[in-house]
Amino acid sequence: MIIKGFSLNSLSSIIFIVTIFASYGAMASSCTESNEWKMFRGEKGLGVTSSTVRPPIAVKWKLQLQVKSDIAKAFNPPVIIDGVIYFGSYDGNFYALDIQSGFMRWVFKTGERINSIPCGDEKNVYFGSDDGKLYAVSRNDGKEIWSYDTNEYVQSLVSEYEGALFFVTNGPGAGYFLDKNGNLLQTIKNESWEKYTFMIY
Repeated sequence: MIIKGFSLNSLSSIIFIVTIFASYGAMASSCTESNEWKMFRGEKGLGVTSSTVRPPIAVKWKLQLQVKSDIAKAFNPPVIIDGVIYFGSYDGNFYALDIQSGFMRWVFKTGERINSIPCGDEKNVYFGSDDGKLYAVSRNDGKEIWSYDTNEYVQSLVSEYEGALFFVTNGPGAGYFLDKNGNLLQTIKNESWEKYTFMIY
């Protein structure tokens, strides 16, 4: 098992988000099943895709976050599964939108802002929140399947490794391995990974 760390300073500070660009209909072919983005930096964390988008480009749709005036207006890098884009926001909501139309399939509200990058599988999406919990939410209807309370901010990405979920809490916290039923498998002491994300393979 290898873990690599990256700085987590990639939030976009704009109120209109998820601006999807299309080039003469190229969008329809750029989010096919073979080009899904189920985790941070895509397949194996390589950060590349076989899709190509060529200019000229134009805004296809946009969404206004359910922001409050006293918090930052920001969102996190999304994942894409079966034509649906999933992401969390500083407004405390986790969104599921149709990537072609922008139609909001569902919104799941947590207790605090979300500064965590999700991952997904066939049934659920998994993400952390500043309320200290890791959530498993149904991709189908946005209902909570389970949550695991760490009592620390969960601001890292969530990564899948050998069928388990791995994430890190802000220090002095820990790295957690959970099974996909929300049961704790193992913890790793974390003294230096605060506000960092990682790839594990």
